[in-house]
Amino acid sequence: MGDQRCGSFGVKRHAAGFTLLEVLVAFALLAGVTTIVIGLQIRARTQLVWAQRSAALTAVLASRVDADAGTLTAPWTTEGGHGQVHWTRQVTPFDDPALPATNGPHLVEVVTTVHWGDGTGGLTQTTHTLQWAASP
Repeated sequence: MGDQRCGSFGVKRHAAGFTLLEVLVAFALLAGVTTIVIGLQIRARTQLVWAQRSAALTAVLASRVDADAGTLTAPWTTEGGHGQVHWTRQVTPFDDPALPATNGPHLVEVVTTVHWGDGTGGLTQTTHTLQWAASP
């Protein structure tokens, strides 16, 4: 009952199943979707590596600023870079009206900015911290 005679040649055609063309189209679609997913995974991994490098570089720069801020006697800015990574550190006195004016240690604001990528694009990370500095 499942077989049907097709045409005058007596060729049996099964009612269930897929043709070769349908199978090839399914494989082509599967290959296209797989290519897109793998591309997205590679891009996400690349961005994760850049973020990890930036976080590590910012932590190193912040620790260097911590050491420098203890001997701060005047506001200063420093910058540098290597390759596509450029950084800037700005240290300025922080005036808090709630704190009494003294000649002893005082608060300074440290702003560390790390930019990586080419000049037209790329990513930027900025950290703001308050630290105690020695008296001027």
